[in-house]
Amino acid sequence: MATVVDPEPFVCHQGFGDDTAVVNRTRGTILIFPDFDCRTRIFDPVEPGEDRYGNIGSFQALS
Repeated sequence: MATVVDPEPFVCHQGFGDDTAVVNRTRGTILIFPDFDCRTRIFDPVEPGEDRYGNIGSFQALS
């Protein structure tokens, strides 16, 4: 299992692809993108304490 601890805010982080998860244990919102470079206009916000499963192409912490 791959884990990203304390993702740097406003930096696009590579996701792990299909059938993966993001569990937000930060104090801010994390945006999930289906592409691998955070460029699509389609994103899924994950609030603190929430999780998302599916296609995690890339993600970006907002704070």
